[in-house]
Amino acid sequence: MMAVRVLFTFAVLAVCLAVPLQAAGLYFLNTNGSGTYPGQIDRLNVDGDPGSRTTVADVDPSPFSSMGAWRGFATDGRYFYYVNTSSGSTEGQIERTNLDGSNRAVVVPAAASQFSNHSDWQGFATDGRHFYYLNTENSGAGGGQIDRTNMDGSNRLTVADIAPSIYNSIASWKGFATDGRSFYVLNTEGTPDYAGRIDRLDMNSANRVVGVYDVDPDPFGNIDSWRGFAMGPAYKPQAHYRLDEAPGASVVADSAGGNDASLLHPARVSQGVVSSGTFGSAYDLQPAGGQGGGIDLGTSHTVRPTDDFTLSFRFQADTLNQFDRFVEAMNGTVATSRGLRIDMGSSGKKIRALLRDGSGSSETLECNETLQAGQWYFASVRYDKDGQLQVTVAPDTASPGGTVIADHTLSQAAALTNGIAYAANQRVLLGVESSSAAAANAFDGRLDDVAFYGSVLSDDQLKFVRRFGAQTSLPDEAWDAADAGAASTKWASNLGGGEDWNLSGGAVLVANDSSTRLDNALRLAGTGKAQAASLLPGRNENLTVELWVRPTDLLGQEILMEAGGDGNGFSLLLDDNRLRFRLDQDAASGWSSAENLEVSTLLAPYLMQDFFQVVGVIDLPGDAVELYVNGELVAMGLAPADLTAWAGGNNDCLGSSNGTGNNIGGSDGGDLNAYGVFEGDIGAVRMYHRILSATEIRDSFRANMPVPEPLTLSALALASAALGGYARRRRR
Repeated sequence: MMAVRVLFTFAVLAVCLAVPLQAAGLYFLNTNGSGTYPGQIDRLNVDGDPGSRTTVADVDPSPFSSMGAWRGFATDGRYFYYVNTSSGSTEGQIERTNLDGSNRAVVVPAAASQFSNHSDWQGFATDGRHFYYLNTENSGAGGGQIDRTNMDGSNRLTVADIAPSIYNSIASWKGFATDGRSFYVLNTEGTPDYAGRIDRLDMNSANRVVGVYDVDPDPFGNIDSWRGFAMGPAYKPQAHYRLDEAPGASVVADSAGGNDASLLHPARVSQGVVSSGTFGSAYDLQPAGGQGGGIDLGTSHTVRPTDDFTLSFRFQADTLNQFDRFVEAMNGTVATSRGLRIDMGSSGKKIRALLRDGSGSSETLECNETLQAGQWYFASVRYDKDGQLQVTVAPDTASPGGTVIADHTLSQAAALTNGIAYAANQRVLLGVESSSAAAANAFDGRLDDVAFYGSVLSDDQLKFVRRFGAQTSLPDEAWDAADAGAASTKWASNLGGGEDWNLSGGAVLVANDSSTRLDNALRLAGTGKAQAASLLPGRNENLTVELWVRPTDLLGQEILMEAGGDGNGFSLLLDDNRLRFRLDQDAASGWSSAENLEVSTLLAPYLMQDFFQVVGVIDLPGDAVELYVNGELVAMGLAPADLTAWAGGNNDCLGSSNGTGNNIGGSDGGDLNAYGVFEGDIGAVRMYHRILSATEIRDSFRANMPVPEPLTLSALALASAALGGYARRRRR
């Protein structure tokens, strides 16, 4: 067998067809250095609606000398990135700014660039883990080629090739973006029939979808002046306030978009509050003596949505009063006011959403749920001006997964033709009605986990956010046993296209006692399995698979999950106290029947006290795999040849093999035949058709923990506390 290059780290050993995700908006940078708007960044909804165009930032061209030289443009949802695609001393240099265009900083200096001629690589994108470059010139053999580097500019490799013949001239498609799952190309130079059209391709350049979006050039006059094209990520909030700061902190951190906030009248705000309803800790806002406590989120577009958005938060009120504010982003109380307000309405006992456009048009919707003082709630407002306004309020319960979002949602047809409008410099406040933080209409109670999404989440996606928090990136498919109870022959999906696991041989969904958020599980008692009813999707895409498992013991050779079969698939395995991640792809070019890719780590004994997180990452372009345990990278390895897919044609399976003998995914000539049925519980399975970053994996781990998650603690230290000293403490 060919030696596989493997790097191990021993952190754990030492310590241990649903609604698809949509981009959170389309962004355009004016790169016409001699025009009227150089450096201006505008945003449109993903449908290209001209009425949704909003200027979100203005990068003064003087810091860049000429915006015409900085035509590469991208965003990871936290920063804007720019690459110099022209000649000169800074050719190839990558810089970034905040989302308001401020705080310019060098990310990759020109000297670190691995490209000899950046004028050929004007397409630029990022998924938050890598930078991607599209060769937009077809004068040479490289036209249509897509290369990738790490975000420090290192490790350049080719990941795909868009044959220019598909587009006749790739030079007309200089706009290039990614949402982490697909690539998008924007026609910036074609005829009126093509200009502004956006096509989508898989990240291996296959499966082109023509005109997935279409930006009418009219809003821009000349789309060729707006060659900088980027897309916000759809799988996480565009602004997220965890409200987990320690007492005394002066900055309220935005963990998603970098739009940090400040406290209003801090003497009336207690930080680090822990109770049974919080995700980590919460803020206690306490109006008294003529003053209220609040949070000023500023004027960023990420917290001033106009259309196609979801806003979610958690709260516990001590008192219930008329019009007490949750969110205030409106400049008055008359019909011609502008903005968004979420309050307790005229009754003081129901959540109301009020939207105004400044022209006298407004719409308001009040939920059916009658609030009770002292009760924790999850609340959400979703809005699509071409669809519905929806208000959701659901009490926090001991088993939140069983909640049906539709049963706690009131909706009505949207009425504002052009969406919400805001007054110039309108600030967004939490908990108070004005920046003076007057006690009148100030919220009295606790706020937690406030998130702004740049898209309308489906009921299933909103249920996932309610159950696991906004810090957890949304998977493409997900299963948890939240609705366990009655005997069932299927484990139904919570997210995705309705993929089910068929249960057999004694496999059953059960309620169980856990100190994590996983109060139910799939139980395998040494017999039985859960086999996919059909092939899980995305077999030729990047993959991150996340399992939450609780073995009965760490003895024997057992299968956690396997996909595909002998010579073409992968498996996650327990070999006594060693966790193994095995992948084989003999059908691919360069692989021999004697080669496979495996990484592994030893599991610390304390992990057995409760569910622990296992994550496997398959990076197809990088020909690599990674293995994580409880949010920490524990092993990674490089394949002996190209990776092009992660499984063959056999149905996938949890807890056992999908057949017998050498059908185990990743088996190499039947060498895994000794592995048998898993004994223990599987609390959740999540699949992401993209490469999760280490931060996203760690956040997903933290979101399942029942104790405060201050970011100063390492994930493993937190796990040791949560699964040791706090074992069996139930999460309400």
